[in-house]
Amino acid sequence: MLPAALVLSGCELLSGVNDLEKDPNFDPDAETSVPVDTGTSAVDTAVADTSVADTTVADSVVAETATDGAVDCSEPESKTLGGHCYFPIKTNFAYDAAQAACVAKGAHLATVTSDAEQTLVATIDAAAERWIGLKGTGPTKAGFAWVTGETSTFDAWASGEPNVTGEACARIKVPDHKWYDTTCTTATFHALCERD
Repeated sequence: MLPAALVLSGCELLSGVNDLEKDPNFDPDAETSVPVDTGTSAVDTAVADTSVADTTVADSVVAETATDGAVDCSEPESKTLGGHCYFPIKTNFAYDAAQAACVAKGAHLATVTSDAEQTLVATIDAAAERWIGLKGTGPTKAGFAWVTGETSTFDAWASGEPNVTGEACARIKVPDHKWYDTTCTTATFHALCERD
């Protein structure tokens, strides 16, 4: 939004052009030289004259449109829970590429550490298998860790999972929306991201 002083200065400049055209000595086809002004222009002066009150109004407008500390959650199919935003990236990636895609959006692969989170993430991009932020060395649950380093005793592993020996990564599988492990580099799935 332009400061009122700037708008008024622009109107005065346009008014001055109209007055010039009314001058009987004015020849629009005459060659004229335009002096170069190295000082401040009327626009610069108008902006410089803007009062602190104008700045305060602008700041309050920005403050009203801010999310009041809430996390940005504007991606398609995004959902929030506990101040976190969860959203899918519907491209098939190997695990590390999925994590990089989430990081590029200011997020990480989702860390699911409660029943409420599991219930929520099961509904996002529910028709596709999607990576979550759980990586490790199977085939034991103790060999896995969240990408954020957080710890939790909650798990939603399917019966018999994890079962891959060596490096493995977890995904939410359809139709049961439980966790299953698979190789991190050869399998490709969508990414389920979380922004804190």
